[in-house]
Amino acid sequence: MKKMKHGQLIIFSLIFLFVATGIAFADTWYVSDSTGSDSNPGTETEPFATIIQAVESANNGDTILVEEGTYSGDIVITNDGLTVRSLEGASGTIISGVNTGFRLSTGNGLTIQGFRIENSDVGIQIESLQTNDVRLLNNWIENYTSDGISFAGSNINGCSIRIEQNTIIEGNYGIYFDGDIGNTENVNVQIMNNTILSSDRNGIYFPALSRGSLEISDNDFLNCAQGIEISGTSDIGLETSCKVENNEITLTGSSSVYGIYIDYTERTTWIRNNVISGDYYQGIYLDRIGYQGAEPALLYVDNNQITGCYEGMEMVNLFEDFGGEIYIRDNTVSDCSHNGMFLRNIGNAFGADDFSIFLENNVIFGCANDGLSFETLFADSTGELYIRRNSFLDNDYGLYINQENYLENSTFVAENNNFENNDFGFYNGTNITVSALDNWWGDDTGPLDPFDPNGDPTYDNPGGLGDAVSEYVDYDPWRDSPYIAGEESSGGCSTGGFDPSLIFLILPLLGLFSLKRNR
Repeated sequence: MKKMKHGQLIIFSLIFLFVATGIAFADTWYVSDSTGSDSNPGTETEPFATIIQAVESANNGDTILVEEGTYSGDIVITNDGLTVRSLEGASGTIISGVNTGFRLSTGNGLTIQGFRIENSDVGIQIESLQTNDVRLLNNWIENYTSDGISFAGSNINGCSIRIEQNTIIEGNYGIYFDGDIGNTENVNVQIMNNTILSSDRNGIYFPALSRGSLEISDNDFLNCAQGIEISGTSDIGLETSCKVENNEITLTGSSSVYGIYIDYTERTTWIRNNVISGDYYQGIYLDRIGYQGAEPALLYVDNNQITGCYEGMEMVNLFEDFGGEIYIRDNTVSDCSHNGMFLRNIGNAFGADDFSIFLENNVIFGCANDGLSFETLFADSTGELYIRRNSFLDNDYGLYINQENYLENSTFVAENNNFENNDFGFYNGTNITVSALDNWWGDDTGPLDPFDPNGDPTYDNPGGLGDAVSEYVDYDPWRDSPYIAGEESSGGCSTGGFDPSLIFLILPLLGLFSLKRNR
């Protein structure tokens, strides 16, 4: 018997491996409504006429390429890892269906790319357990009655989902997740560069994230009743992270609920570089931070732009049973019909000690009520609150605090902020004196403090031409010029060293402010 050569041995081994493990090479099937027939073999030269025939003929892992044309919907897929791709893109390949355009029924993993899906109840629906990757790319979904893209009743485990560059117009939910989709291991969900218009409910709804990561970034939302809702993250996943970044959320019509809503934020959450405008009740609304016990809770709310909402940002029930840190930095909030930023029920349990909140480098102007408002400071525990290098301009009250339990034993610092053209720069509704040193009050004579009947603090400033302060605000020393970003020193009234000409960087803004309404 002849000895098998080395190359032959390798080929024989590979063939044996494919046969023994059931691995097969993927096939490609072709569909054309103009030249095809379902009695054809589905090749490039003899394509099928319908996508349904190609799906029924395909095996796991195969690819279906669809030429330009109009095709019937209600395409049910039971294969694993199937790719269905338009050769012409969403402008030329149309799916018209009554129930769903595409529905992944019992299959595991799917790619749908480049289709225009019209007049269906659901554009693309993913069902059942998913352990293989799902890719929904470059589709146009319009005039649907329920969900543009739906993961209702689905679950995922150890795979990734990417929903990218889709346009979804005129329906109920734009992108909808439900069930236990985030409650399995190693989940990675990316929703990026989509455009969602005129959703009656949420542009994106995601129920919960317990293990893995969620990224919602670079999407455009126009006239969605709610832009983005994430109903929770929990303590189960040690590496859980949530990112909501670079989205533009615009409401041009009548009032609605919120631009971004996140409930039960845990582990690490980033809300950054979003632009939200219109008559939303809250531009960004965060509820129940730290309630699941995933210590520490780290929340970053940075560089967002919010205008025209009732509340620009509202954060409620901050820290329940343990500590963590919240960073609110470099945001611009303007022309809100109530408050620019509203934080309430902070340290909302006895076990929430050692939490910290940093509000830094924000600009809040033109709000009819408060620029920055706190209610129930340190409700049931002590903590740290730093308000530094912010600008409060042309609001009713620039900074307002009310109600407290543990304020006296906590850290409260407000320094190097600019208060200008507010009816009240800082109003303290408690009877605990708080530190507000080295701030600019709109004039080098300092804040207006006409009298101090209770002696807290022991000085008055009736000749101050700056914004007024209430009792229990320790404001001396104050700055004799506005804080400019990048300064290292606090710049108190006796320090000097500041170029007065830089004040013109701030004063021109005043001409843009809206008239104040009554509180």
